[in-house]
Amino acid sequence: MSIQKFIIISVTILLTLFEIGTCLRCYECTTTRHQSCADPYKKTNNYIHDCTIKDTQCGKLIIETPEGDVIVRHCFNPFINCETVIAKTNALTTNEKIKHCSSCHGDLCNGATSVSLSIFFTIVILFGTCLYYK
Repeated sequence: MSIQKFIIISVTILLTLFEIGTCLRCYECTTTRHQSCADPYKKTNNYIHDCTIKDTQCGKLIIETPEGDVIVRHCFNPFINCETVIAKTNALTTNEKIKHCSSCHGDLCNGATSVSLSIFFTIVILFGTCLYYK
């Protein structure tokens, strides 16, 4: 294999695996303002939020209130995690209680289950590149 073919294949693989210049994207909504934020969640582009560079995960909270459960989907930074949120909420003397808290890493992971096709496309592009240069 020539050096030129090797460079083309390497660059193709790197560009497929990495999204350059993008931040984490999460769903951001609350059922107090958006009834469609409730479970079961139906994916919609209306609530997609580009998180800040400091945010490293997406989160979902279910807060028990006297008026009923409230669902909140949002970005989490490394200093705000489920343990911190639960501890701070339980320390307050309100009628609110965290019923559920979860966090995840990856774009739009705090909505319905999604499948990432990045690995699939990497294999397809690599296979196509190899066939092309045979």
